[in-house]
Amino acid sequence: MDYYGNYRHLIKDEWIEILLSTKGIEISPFQDNDDSKDKKEKNIDQTLANNSAEEDLFKNGPYDDNLIMAEIFDNRNCPFELDLGDLNKYLQGDWWIVKQAPGQFMPLHRDTTNVHDDNHRFWMPWKDYEAGHVFIHENKFITNYKCGDLYRYDKDNDLHGSVNIGLSHRIVLQISQKEIP
Repeated sequence: MDYYGNYRHLIKDEWIEILLSTKGIEISPFQDNDDSKDKKEKNIDQTLANNSAEEDLFKNGPYDDNLIMAEIFDNRNCPFELDLGDLNKYLQGDWWIVKQAPGQFMPLHRDTTNVHDDNHRFWMPWKDYEAGHVFIHENKFITNYKCGDLYRYDKDNDLHGSVNIGLSHRIVLQISQKEIP
């Protein structure tokens, strides 16, 4: 991951307060799948047989049907107008804000929606690093970040995942951009 600088001055404290008090779209591992027991078991067996567990367990893994991994906000449901000044040029592609409550996690996975080989992924935490706020990118544990730090990684399908075993919500802006202006 490449560090692009800190943009804390662009993140409004009121945005964080609004996100903490607003329900986003709940993300569950089975939201896009037929969640019958037979289908899940078949998918798990097929996933393990294909030796691509880190790519497919996100949607087909042995997780509880009621598991909520996070809430997201994007251009469809963001409760405020996201204006990041000079960084607005990166918001022309897909963007979403991830809110994870303590105890929520996203298993290691490779993104499979709107993935393009020449996309660039940006990751910006909206809160300072706290013990228990875990982000893993390509087998590296990312720590000691500050609110507003902007990182870029090369591909949408880089292996990554997160978990919140801390005591407060974890909030991160994700951007997937085909071209860098």
